[in-house]
Amino acid sequence: MTEVKVGEWYADGSLRLFCAGIKTCGTALMESRIGIVQNYSKTAFDNLEHLPDCTGWDWQEETFPQYWSATQIDYAFVRRDSETITHGVQKNGNEVCWETAWTESCEFLRTLLTEAEALALLDPKPQPAKDPEEWVEITDQEHVLRRGVDHYLSEILVEWTPVCESDGETWGKSRLSRFRVRCRRKDLPAKPKPRRTVTVPKWLVRIGSLWKTHENTDMPQGFDEVHRVGETTYEIEG
Repeated sequence: MTEVKVGEWYADGSLRLFCAGIKTCGTALMESRIGIVQNYSKTAFDNLEHLPDCTGWDWQEETFPQYWSATQIDYAFVRRDSETITHGVQKNGNEVCWETAWTESCEFLRTLLTEAEALALLDPKPQPAKDPEEWVEITDQEHVLRRGVDHYLSEILVEWTPVCESDGETWGKSRLSRFRVRCRRKDLPAKPKPRRTVTVPKWLVRIGSLWKTHENTDMPQGFDEVHRVGETTYEIEG
């Protein structure tokens, strides 16, 4: 049987009630939102649900999960699974369980989100792997044609034909330059790595009567004489 106390809040189904008093016979005086006071005998106490956290007529019981905006740049949102369990959800979907308890101060600078709003903050999910056997058209005019690997669309036969005589030729400069060319996705040439140029100063240095040249970004130290005599430019990956 539910214990009923004066000054506490209860629910009878969807009806919220406030215990305004208890008679000497044990009957509770339960007040509704509109001010009607009903007598609840002890046998009716089992219909009541105690609301220990209730603060008034407009109080709403917390429901979970809850989604809150994040305050750290690498997190998408924070998800409260219960009063005691909270997870920070990173933009890649990884979850980190909070070691500290959620308090009212945690809501400072945060916004309560819907589930859809929270999930929209995640980075796009990885796309399914593409079929390596799928035919893909080649668009690079500098592509080097490969016998039996690349196929071209012949205007005469109106069908895709394996490359043969033009093997090793650059597509844009070959007799097949006016035709469409394709290959299996697995046979697509690897994209060239980006390259950049660096310029390194060249120095003429002397130790005693011995002269040498050095390439260094900074002026060499510890020599009798140092003269900058030029520079060399290199192309490197990265």
